[in-house]
Amino acid sequence: VPASIKTITALLNIKENRCVAVTALVKTVEFALELIKARCSEDQLSQLRHAINGINEPLYQNEIVYILECLDMTDEARHDPVSQSSSGASLLPAVPDVTPSYPLLSATTEEDSTLDQVPRLLHSLSPLRSLAHHPSVMHAMVYDSLSETIFCGFKDGAILGWTDSEKPHTRPSVVLHNPGNGKNVLTMALSPQVGNAKRSLYASFVCSEPRQAPNNLRTSTESLSPLVGAYEEDERSMQWRLRGVLVRENTTFVSTVCPVNADGNRLVTSEHLSATSSSSNSAGQQNRVCLFDAVTAFSDSSSTTPDPAGALPIATHTDHTDMITCVRDCSGRLLRNSGSALVVTGSKDSTVRFWDFRTPKGLVLTLGGGGDEGHSSMINDVEVAAEHMLVSSAFDQTLRCWDIRAMSGRSELRASLLKTISFEGRIPYKLARHSGSSALAVSTISRQGGDVPPVCIVDVTSGEINDTPSFADRRVVKRYMDIEWGSLSSNRLHAGGDDGRIDVYALDSSAA
Repeated sequence: VPASIKTITALLNIKENRCVAVTALVKTVEFALELIKARCSEDQLSQLRHAINGINEPLYQNEIVYILECLDMTDEARHDPVSQSSSGASLLPAVPDVTPSYPLLSATTEEDSTLDQVPRLLHSLSPLRSLAHHPSVMHAMVYDSLSETIFCGFKDGAILGWTDSEKPHTRPSVVLHNPGNGKNVLTMALSPQVGNAKRSLYASFVCSEPRQAPNNLRTSTESLSPLVGAYEEDERSMQWRLRGVLVRENTTFVSTVCPVNADGNRLVTSEHLSATSSSSNSAGQQNRVCLFDAVTAFSDSSSTTPDPAGALPIATHTDHTDMITCVRDCSGRLLRNSGSALVVTGSKDSTVRFWDFRTPKGLVLTLGGGGDEGHSSMINDVEVAAEHMLVSSAFDQTLRCWDIRAMSGRSELRASLLKTISFEGRIPYKLARHSGSSALAVSTISRQGGDVPPVCIVDVTSGEINDTPSFADRRVVKRYMDIEWGSLSSNRLHAGGDDGRIDVYALDSSAA
C-alpha cells in the first residue's frame, strides 16, 4: 500500500496523468482505507495531501472532497460568513430595489406544524431496469415531462435523450450534442413551461483541452473558457436545436445553471474564477452567483464571437467563500403562498444561502458557517420537502431539515433546525423529492469503502432511511451523480452515474 500511494502521489503531480491517478486513488481509498492509515507514514500522507490540494480542475472536485473526507484530511476550521464574505453585491440598474413580501407568521407553533404538514406514508424503491447506456460517466440529468424524455449530460460532452419507456433503448431518441472535441458536460437545467413560451434546456460545458468548441458551440479563440449552451424545442418539428451560447471569459468553470422566475426569462449561474482573473479575491479565487437575462445573454449560435453587452450579468454576488456546488429555484415551492422568488445555493464553504434577486443585496439568509446547527463540510444538494421545509445534504454524512419562516411583523427570513438525519458510513449526495408525495430520494456514496445501496428513500418526519435492493444482475453501483423523478403518473426515479447506465426505480407507497 505505501508503494502504491507513493506512485499515485507522483502521478497526481503530473497533469497529463491526473485522470488516471485520481481514479486509482479513489479505488485505493475504497478498498484499502484502513491499510493506508495504518501503514503510510505521516510524511507520505503529507505529500499526498499536498498533491491533492494542488488539483484545481473542476471535474475532480467531488472525488477530491471524497478522498480528503475518507482520509480525515479536511480542514477543521469552519468558514465564517460574517468575517469572510464579501462587501456585498455588484449590480446593474436593471434590478429594482424592492422589499420582498414573505408571510408574517408568529413563532408559537412553527416548528411542530412544519413536520405535521408532511403526509405519513411508507415509501420504498424497487429496481425496474436499465433504460439506456452510454460509455461515459454521466454528470447531470433533467426530465422533460411534456415529451417524457430523460436528458443526460456526459463527461465525454454528449447530451442524449431517451424516451421513458418499458423497454431498454439501444440508441438515444434525441441527440442534442455529440461527444468529443474536448468539452465535458458539467451540469444541466430545464426551464419551466409557462403558457406558450418556448422551453429551454441549459447546459454548462467545461473544457478539458484547448480545442475549438464542438458542433455550433463556437468561441472567439481556442481557449479554455467555459460555455453555457441554450437549446430550445422547435414548435413545428418538435426537435431541439441550439439557440445560443454564453461564453464566460476569465472563469474556470460554471458549476451550476438554474432557470428562475415564473416567466423563465432569468438564468442563475454559479461560477468559479481562476487565480489569474482580475476579479479574483486576495486568496486567488472568487466564487460568485450571477443572474442573467436568458433572452439577451446568449449570442446566436451561428456567430463566431459572443455579444459582450448581452453577456453581462444583471447581478453578481460573491458572498460564498468556496466553490458553489448546487442551486435550486424554490419560487412557488418554499413559502409558496407568499409570492416569494427565492433561489437557494449550497457550497464547499459548508453554508446554504438564500437569495432574492429583487433586492440589491440579494442575500437574505445564511444557514451554517459558524455555530452548532450548520453542516461541517461541503454541501452536496438542497431540496424543498414541504412549504416551510428545506433539506440539505453534505459530506459530513448528514441530512438537515430546516424550518424556513418569516419574522412576525417584519419582511425577514429566519430558519430553525428541525432534524438531523445521520448516514453512518456513507454520504448523502443528490436529493430529489417526488412532486406527488413526501418521498425524498437520496443518492449515497460509501464513506469507508465497500458496497452500500446507491439510492434510498428518507422519511423526513421520522428520520427513517429505507434502503433499496440491488438489481437482479447484482452489479455494484459506486455512485449516482444525479437522480431525477419522471412523470407524476409513472412514479419512476431515474439515476445515472459512474458506469454510464440510466437506471430506473419504481416508487411504492403504503399507509403508515
